[in-house]
Amino acid sequence: MPWTGKFTSVAMEGTMIYLLSENGKLQSVDRNDPQLTVTEVPGNPLKSISVGRDHICGVTTQDRAVCKGKNSYGQLGNGSNTDSDNDWVPVTTASGGSWVEISTGDFFTCGVLKVDDVQKGMCWGNNSSGQLGVNSTATAVPSVNTPTKVKVVNSKGEENTAIQWISLSAGSII
Repeated sequence: MPWTGKFTSVAMEGTMIYLLSENGKLQSVDRNDPQLTVTEVPGNPLKSISVGRDHICGVTTQDRAVCKGKNSYGQLGNGSNTDSDNDWVPVTTASGGSWVEISTGDFFTCGVLKVDDVQKGMCWGNNSSGQLGVNSTATAVPSVNTPTKVKVVNSKGEENTAIQWISLSAGSII
């Protein structure tokens, strides 16, 4: 296969294999059609990637979060539900900040956003099983198309606002 360079991350979804090179270029290949595709994020190379169901996100070397792919539940985090299969879109944050990491799941995305000196857990996309951690039922908040703070509450329902998030991982809902 014509892959070149050293790779810092590898991710798979379905038949697709994604390789992030040390220079920030994302290379992808379909195992059923081994034609290599190289993708670059305009302006900034990627330093990390995560592949979810029908969408992919990454953090750039400038600590911006970007995503592309299907967006029916707002899992790209850009304030819309419009798919962006070809173009990377920036993840929208009202408070600014810099992204520490990003993790994609089945139709939702989570990440750690650093604002000032506080690292916050943030999630967006499908909330059908309450997986966004926004302390609500899926009926009340079925989906969110911009990053929303993950709430950690105690048994009395009081939010713990002193948490410094280090890592946050998204996954599948069975």
